Amino acid sequence: MKQIMVWLDGSKNFLRGMNEGIKLAKISNAVIVGIHSFTRHEIFTAVHSPKIKEEEWTNEVKGIRYTARKKVEQKGIDFEAVVLAGHTAGYDLVTFGNNPKNKID
Repeated sequence: MKQIMVWLDGSKNFLRGMNEGIKLAKISNAVIVGIHSFTRHEIFTAVHSPKIKEEEWTNEVKGIRYTARKKVEQKGIDFEAVVLAGHTAGYDLVTFGNNPKNKID
């Protein structure tokens, strides 16, 4: 299964990125994986960005995920959201996307 990663930060550019991800997912029959980095964590997250369990997500993150999921699923595309206990947003995005175990295309 192909997976396309899209950043979930709640900005207007996130929605533009989501639209591009949807276009690619429709063409390639892929799943969209939405990533959010929650950067208010301990220093150890600089070397390891663990996933945060859904019950620990803030209401803001849940709202962003809801918006993304609704937009994606209206187009008939599967969606998965991941929230990382991160270091910096850019670092987390690159690290997650380049990790072979995440199988991001």
